[in-house]
Amino acid sequence: ATMGFFPIDATTIDYLRRTGRDERTATLVERYAREQGLFRTDDAPTPTYTKRLSLDLGTVVPSLAG
Repeated sequence: ATMGFFPIDATTIDYLRRTGRDERTATLVERYAREQGLFRTDDAPTPTYTKRLSLDLGTVVPSLAG
């Protein structure tokens, strides 16, 4: 894969708060994500992609690099 994208949403911000990040950091992350168009909401359009990939997880094997 050239990229995997997991958008920031309210659950992400809640996670930051519940795992010890201070309120300033959680607010900054949310504000930045919203201003950059990276914050996902329920009313956001569904992304469109040029290709769909199907993967049989039973064929995945461990790999170590570096």
